Amino acid sequence: MAIKDAIKHPNCYICAMIRRFFKEIDSVEFEFNPMNILKLQLFQVYVAKDETRHRFHMEVSEDGNFKIADPVNCPPEYLALEFKLSQTILQEIEV
Repeated sequence: MAIKDAIKHPNCYICAMIRRFFKEIDSVEFEFNPMNILKLQLFQVYVAKDETRHRFHMEVSEDGNFKIADPVNCPPEYLALEFKLSQTILQEIEV
């Protein structure tokens, strides 16, 4: 299922509504929650590790990719997945 649906604004512009989605990366399931449903700028990302649900943020950088904004909240073993997480967001938006 695509994470965006076309919606019409009162000013007749059409934009995309970004929705929550789940994706498995390297055998780990991540949940992506947009913080702004109309503009790609920030996602809360959830991941379970050792029966604990961790939350960290990914924000868009000047080059258009997403970076982990708060690495201290991301389990260390997932920091290396930053590029894959970014690509996942960008690929889901294109669907």
